[in-house]
Amino acid sequence: YTQTMLGESEPQGNLVTIIPPMQAIEKLYDRGDLLPNDTVKDATIGYYSRILSDGMQVFAPTWKITIEGEETKDHFVNAAEGLVYPSDDVEFLQ
Repeated sequence: YTQTMLGESEPQGNLVTIIPPMQAIEKLYDRGDLLPNDTVKDATIGYYSRILSDGMQVFAPTWKITIEGEETKDHFVNAAEGLVYPSDDVEFLQ
């Protein structure tokens, strides 16, 4: 994701510490998305695009957790808030 701005840039918002990948994996375990015989194959940080109710698009830092079990599936956990996004129809930017 690249942002271009005309003129002088100013800091926006507050600095946010992202959760570590193990904490994102714990969120999936707590929800029942990670089963005892599953294997976590990969954890990649990137950005997930979401549209707010006012039509504004926001890119949130997001962990993409790949879990291999009966099938291989990607799960998406917001790295700032710890929210788990539905994994169907997600555009994930690395």
